[in-house]
Amino acid sequence: MSTIQKTSRVHPGAGERDVVELSKRVEELSRQVAEGERPQLSSRLMETAHNSSDLIALTAATTVLVKHGLGRKVRGWKIVDIDAAATVYRDTSSSADLTVYLPLVASANCNVKLEVF
Repeated sequence: MSTIQKTSRVHPGAGERDVVELSKRVEELSRQVAEGERPQLSSRLMETAHNSSDLIALTAATTVLVKHGLGRKVRGWKIVDIDAAATVYRDTSSSADLTVYLPLVASANCNVKLEVF
């Protein structure tokens, strides 16, 4: 039995399947590090909803509701690509359901690729 499985009581909300899956991933990361590889961290572990390949068109000074698919409020987001000199920020005055949408505003017309977690 691995160390992760022995100490699974540390997180009472984790189901047995979650612990086994996490244990397998930790063992794979450990193997990669031991062999001198650069570990690939999966977006699934970060609960990423928006794939960075999704292109989102933003219009200057207009709130755009980005459907994120997390089923909860967004913990954070980052721009992984942008095609214009623009500032993008979260619209805190939006009345959108934040468990469904991330309201964004840009300072100029642009297209962005996001990672939402």
